[in-house]
Amino acid sequence: MERLWIIFQLVFATYELFAESERLHGDLKSENVFVTAGNEVLITDPAWMKPLYVKDLCEYSFFFESTSELGCYLAPERFRKKSSDDTKFDVFSLGCLVAEICLGRKVLQLADVLNYCGIPEIDKVDLKIRNLILKMTAKDPNERPSLDEVLEDELFPKSFRNLHLPLSFIFKKLSHEVRICFLRLRFSELLSRIDEKDLIENFRILEKKRSFISKF
Repeated sequence: MERLWIIFQLVFATYELFAESERLHGDLKSENVFVTAGNEVLITDPAWMKPLYVKDLCEYSFFFESTSELGCYLAPERFRKKSSDDTKFDVFSLGCLVAEICLGRKVLQLADVLNYCGIPEIDKVDLKIRNLILKMTAKDPNERPSLDEVLEDELFPKSFRNLHLPLSFIFKKLSHEVRICFLRLRFSELLSRIDEKDLIENFRILEKKRSFISKF
């Protein structure tokens, strides 16, 4: 559930950036993503001064590759200098990031993108998340979902949008003491926003943690 919350925030932060600026991020990669101790996700360094399409490998190396260890997160069509839907560039990059979160390593190098045939070892990822990754990293940009559609995917509990996201915005401005008071006063209302399925899933996670701790 914690991993899903981080992925959801990552997609939402990209969606929010586009909604406010009407611009793509353009260079989403793990080096431009920060996760705080409270699991708050921040994206940095939007590539508004970098080219949308890459003319040659020298240009790619200059603008998008600072070391040889970095993976490649750019959509394949950015090397072909044409696309029917530029807004799907960031969706592909997000799909690579989601795969990286699940597999624990960078999933594509430049050569993989230039001869793109999908994410290697994607079958090792949980089926529900794998299906979302496959849609987000489709070679044809027209087959990729929009950021809106990703946020509405059944993979994410409804409480992420109805409860957790609004609370995260409110809590940023409150002290710990005020947060506790807020939760006490509004607990019943907040509980009503959580899906029954979400509650069952959270209880399952708690039970797993309890059984794991009891072994020691």
